[in-house]
Amino acid sequence: MSYLFGFLRDVSLIDAFPLFMMLYYLFCCPYTKVEESFNLQAIHDLLTYRLDITEYDHMQFPGVVPRSFIGAIVVSILSYPIVAILRLLQYDGVYQQMVVRGVLGALGWLSMCYMRSKIVNIYSKRVGELFMLSVGLQFHLCFYITRTLPNTFALIMSFMAYAKWLDKKGLQALVLLAFTAIVFRCDVLILIAMMTLAMLYTQEVLHIHTHIQLRQTYVTY
Repeated sequence: MSYLFGFLRDVSLIDAFPLFMMLYYLFCCPYTKVEESFNLQAIHDLLTYRLDITEYDHMQFPGVVPRSFIGAIVVSILSYPIVAILRLLQYDGVYQQMVVRGVLGALGWLSMCYMRSKIVNIYSKRVGELFMLSVGLQFHLCFYITRTLPNTFALIMSFMAYAKWLDKKGLQALVLLAFTAIVFRCDVLILIAMMTLAMLYTQEVLHIHTHIQLRQTYVTY
C-alpha cells in the first residue's frame, strides 16, 4: 500500500483544497444531466445486477455509439461497500448516486496528487501546492470531475500520463494516453501528437527507442 499511495505522504491542507471544492459542488448540485447517463446507468446496473447482464439497461437501449464499461466497472467496484450499506439502511437512490460521484471525484483528486508529487520532485513543495491551489480555484474542473462523463475518465488518465512524462517515463505516458484514446476519448490523440512532438524535440523518443532495444536484447539473451 505504501508503494501505491506513497505520493500522499506529504499532502497538505492546500493539496486537499481541490477535494473539498469537488465535494462542495457535489453536495450543491447532486443531480445529473443526460450526457452522464451512459456511465451512471452502467454503474447502477453493475451495482444492482452484478453479473446478470441480461438485466442491464444497455441490452435494451444500447445507444447509437458503442461505449466502454471499463470506467464504470472500476467506479462500481470501489463504490460497492458504501452503496451496499446505504441500501441496507434504505437510503434514497440519490445518496447512492452521490457516493458513486464522490468515488469518481476521489479518483480524480488522487490522479492530481500523483501529478503533484512529480512536480514537487522536479521543482519544490511550494510549486506543487500552487498547482493544487490553481486546480481548486477552477470551477469547471472541480465541478465536472465528479460527473460520469467519458471526458472525466480521460482527464484522470491524462493527469497520470502527464505525471509519468514529468517522471521521464515517456513510453508509459504514451501507453496510458493511447489506452485513454481507444477506450474513453479519441480526442486524446491530439495530446498524444503534441507530447510526441515534444519528446522528439527533447530527444526523449531516442531514449525510449534505446530502452526498448536493450530490453529486447536482454530477453533474447
